[in-house]
Amino acid sequence: MRFSEPIDGRIKVRVSRDEKAALATLARERGMTLSDLLRDGAKAFADRVAA
Repeated sequence: MRFSEPIDGRIKVRVSRDEKAALATLARERGMTLSDLLRDGAKAFADRVAA
């Protein structure tokens, strides 16, 4: 996923090492970055909550 403007905002999330490893593996398997995976997941959740 590429953006037309730089992404410079950060949200810090604390996760365990095991959680981070599992998320990183999931992202890698899907050919995405960990940031993209979390961003997509957060957006999908927000869309469901808003519906």
